Amino acid sequence: MAVFLILTVLWLIRLAEESTCSCTLQQLAKGMIGDADRRSGRVPPVETWQQESIENGHTTEDSLHDPAEAGPGRCYAMNRFLSGTSLGHIRLRDRTVLLFDCIPGSPPAGGPELLPSGPRHPDGYGIAFCDGHVAFVPKERLGELIWDPNPEPHPVP
Repeated sequence: MAVFLILTVLWLIRLAEESTCSCTLQQLAKGMIGDADRRSGRVPPVETWQQESIENGHTTEDSLHDPAEAGPGRCYAMNRFLSGTSLGHIRLRDRTVLLFDCIPGSPPAGGPELLPSGPRHPDGYGIAFCDGHVAFVPKERLGELIWDPNPEPHPVP
């Protein structure tokens, strides 16, 4: 009976941590999307997204840390390919990454190279998309995400 109780408590803790991550990412994403109206429909530059999110009341410094992460530091980053991008020019917003779980203390913006080596949540990496929804994406489905919505054409040699 004690083992069952311990396992139940551990499961509830993990569920609470995942819920906190989801709420934080959704609040950040909705705030950034809402604030885009003040910028002619553009998301903030990567250099200022974190400070603007705090100043505009979308998060706090402490909320940028995921409770599922044992180490200190910010645990979310912005997709660097979206810096200053107009949301209206992103065709597949429901698959384009806006914010994501990152290695604690990594740069505030980047791409998939900032993802931890393994997801910190049972259901996968916490990802906020350009349409405002949040999903936990398993490692094997990361290839389905869009990081650069406007890739530059590469010249054929």
